[in-house]
Amino acid sequence: MYLLRNLPGILHLSSLSISEFPQTHALIHYLSQGWRGCSLAVLTCVLLYWTQGGWFFFLLLIFVLVGVVYQIQDNLLYYPEEPETSRLFIMRPTTYNLPFEDLSIPTRDGLLINAYFMAQPAPLCSKMHTMVIFHGNAGNIGHRLANVHGLYNQVKCNVLLVEYRGYGKSQGYPYEHGFYLDSQAALDYLVERRDIDNQKIVLFGRSLGGAVAIDLACQPQYRSHIAGIIVENTFTSIMDISAKLFSPLYYIPRILFKNKYESLGKIERVHAPFLFLSGQSDTLIPPAMMNTLFHTCPSDHKIMKQFLRGTHNTTWQCPGYYQSISSFLMELSQIRREVGQT
Repeated sequence: MYLLRNLPGILHLSSLSISEFPQTHALIHYLSQGWRGCSLAVLTCVLLYWTQGGWFFFLLLIFVLVGVVYQIQDNLLYYPEEPETSRLFIMRPTTYNLPFEDLSIPTRDGLLINAYFMAQPAPLCSKMHTMVIFHGNAGNIGHRLANVHGLYNQVKCNVLLVEYRGYGKSQGYPYEHGFYLDSQAALDYLVERRDIDNQKIVLFGRSLGGAVAIDLACQPQYRSHIAGIIVENTFTSIMDISAKLFSPLYYIPRILFKNKYESLGKIERVHAPFLFLSGQSDTLIPPAMMNTLFHTCPSDHKIMKQFLRGTHNTTWQCPGYYQSISSFLMELSQIRREVGQT
């Protein structure tokens, strides 16, 4: 996470370690992105300086800089090409001996997003929970297959591993509302399948994916299909994590944040069962943010599992991780039986 270590004002919420990429390369990349976006505006400012005077030039320059920073925020948050081959090579589940379907799911705005669906053998497929996984902000779905292997074999659930727009083989480019459309398309797809129980769908989001899962869970049209939500090492909002990393950003107006991901406000509207998986050694997203989300969540069935040695990227490797998820799914089944008896 070289950008967080060296440029705390730039938010990088990756679920992959990319420390091998040179810092100089990153700086040149972002400077070039900004230059391409504002070169014409800078030339305009210079001309106005000579014709209109210094104060007008200064105010216009501030306006231009704010606009440029606003426009390039997507480049500072989303990393679909790190590692560099992430758009070219996507590992297939067969690498881990997982049966799968390679899907292209249509979104409401006319794109196709890629996904892997891994079903348990019949007749278990129709009886077990189906987990929809939303990953972090770097890499592709193939980088999550080691974790999926554990979920599939130890937790015994079906898995839909979703690729965001602009990542992997998915079309489009990444942005916040687009990610929400992708999550809705994934759930729409599962609701239409006839080989699973579409009342036993569990949303799972890690890091940035946690914000995507929470947004989907608070959409009223999907509540009857969502049995529960699992979030791992996620944050309260982009503004909060930015200010935590670089305190002067606390004073930046929220309107200037292009990507907000305001999970703290949204989770207040989610009453479905919740499991919070928190790595206590996470140095990227403070575990305190997971605690805040947990205490704000109004669900009557919420569980916090803390892993002392879990870092941002390795919590899924901690002892007891899969058992915690299995126990949560068993509790979801018990809740469903109790509801059915009332």
